[in-house]
Amino acid sequence: QDQIDLTKEWKLLGGVRYDRYNQSLSNFRTKSLTEQSLSSVSPRIGLVYQPSKTVSFYATAAGSFRPNSGVSINATAFPAEKGKSYEVGVKLDSPDGKVSSTVALYSITKNNVLTPDPRDPNNYSIAVGEQKSKGIEFDVSGEIYPSYRLSAAYAFTDSKVTKDSSTGYSLQGRQVANVPRNSANVMLVKAFGVNGAPASIGAGIQYVGERQGAVAPASAAEEFKLPAYTAVKLISSYEPSKQWRVSLDIDNLFNRKFYVSSYSNVWVYPGTKRRITLTAQYKF
Repeated sequence: QDQIDLTKEWKLLGGVRYDRYNQSLSNFRTKSLTEQSLSSVSPRIGLVYQPSKTVSFYATAAGSFRPNSGVSINATAFPAEKGKSYEVGVKLDSPDGKVSSTVALYSITKNNVLTPDPRDPNNYSIAVGEQKSKGIEFDVSGEIYPSYRLSAAYAFTDSKVTKDSSTGYSLQGRQVANVPRNSANVMLVKAFGVNGAPASIGAGIQYVGERQGAVAPASAAEEFKLPAYTAVKLISSYEPSKQWRVSLDIDNLFNRKFYVSSYSNVWVYPGTKRRITLTAQYKF
């Protein structure tokens, strides 16, 4: 990809990516071999308008290509998943360059998404699905006050199944599994000195909203939702010399029970319990 400065304020970004892959799957039980070779060209284009050093507006459009692994119930290979994405946003920087923030709106469409095969939904898939995601993201980071650094982000994601198999239990119109509509995190770190050596201490909060839990439900009875959760984290560090750095981190400070992701109601991945990590680093 390359960037061209059209004027002092306008910049054009363009790029092309070429992918090619060979896929083979051997079934030793049936002594069969499934092979395929696919390729694709994925373009990307972007435009930036920067009226000043502290403000930038941008718009991008891109295509994507991702191989689907596995085979269908008829032992045939799947076509690749393809997508299109569009994004517009604005980036703001403080005059002193210490704080920056971004607001972005986006839309993503994916085709040939694997969905459960109605003939055997628990074991096979078909590549007929379509998913559309749209939302807004906001983040800010930097030194908001002398010795205080802030990092914060929020995302609203409306990700839905827009096309599914024409027979069997349909997921069309449902939120994509394991994708929260609302998520946010914030971390504040204070830097200070101990006997002239740099040190820091900070605290952070992560919030993940309610999510659909079943990836491939065969009926309404298999539908369920993962509850929202909030986790608190503490971090600290101390550098007694140029070679040594010691850090102490505590994840899930209040030892909350939560679930990170799932595939079905009998296949749920739990979050980590309270974890204390002490690390010592030495630079040669």
